Amino acid sequence: MGFQPLKKIILAAAVTLSCAFNAAVRAQAANPSPTEQVSSLPADSVHKDFNDKGVLIRVEHYSNGQLNDGPNGEPAVQRFFNDGKPFFVYRYRDGVINDGANGAPAYQLFNDDGKLAIVERYKDGILNDGVNGEPAIQQFNDKGMPTVVGRFRDGKLNDGAKGEPAEQLFEGNGMLILEAHYKDDKLNDGANGEPAYLMFNDKGALVLAVRYKDNAAVQTLSQEEMAAYQKQRDAALEKQKKQEAQKKAAQNKRNLNRAFPCY
Repeated sequence: MGFQPLKKIILAAAVTLSCAFNAAVRAQAANPSPTEQVSSLPADSVHKDFNDKGVLIRVEHYSNGQLNDGPNGEPAVQRFFNDGKPFFVYRYRDGVINDGANGAPAYQLFNDDGKLAIVERYKDGILNDGVNGEPAIQQFNDKGMPTVVGRFRDGKLNDGAKGEPAEQLFEGNGMLILEAHYKDDKLNDGANGEPAYLMFNDKGALVLAVRYKDNAAVQTLSQEEMAAYQKQRDAALEKQKKQEAQKKAAQNKRNLNRAFPCY
């Protein structure tokens, strides 16, 4: 029982799609409109295009003749739909796609209704999780709920810094249906002993769990083993939720004390 189909889903649905946009944007950057060739612009410049109704549809920032984010952190490349809503955004440093200085993702794609559809994070042109542990790849449905999550380190699928699974797929209602743990692009059990491959039904119950070592399946859990593991997993998730709620409550109290010192 291999897990490669999930990897193919993520890579086909996210990476391949965005690579097509990458290619399109770079082609446009290399071949701007005849009336405003980049070569004729100053090395440090802002290139803008408007549609026939005067709506801004394109902005590019250059520094030293290369795509770079603007002096105030503006994305190096911005495209807009004809109604002015954002279409997609790229961030660059010295001509190479990179997350922004403030941690903003290198690439964002929006639906025509303005909702975020895809987010990608890069370091020096290579897929990497964000500086605060954000997944390198995220896809969202039209309700803003995640459908695909992919974590990368130096361009390879890897679990997150806190052991988060490298790959996750969700139903449209937000229900987790698949997750996998990777180390350097190879399926491996998680750092805390989680089976590398987990499949859930539409009620959240575990229906398949497989342990892997360097991409080789070594054990498929029995029904009894899956039930025991799910019980352990659910308890850990409940504990995590309580801890997060406590942290949020403590932060809210600190904020209140700063606002009203005598409260």
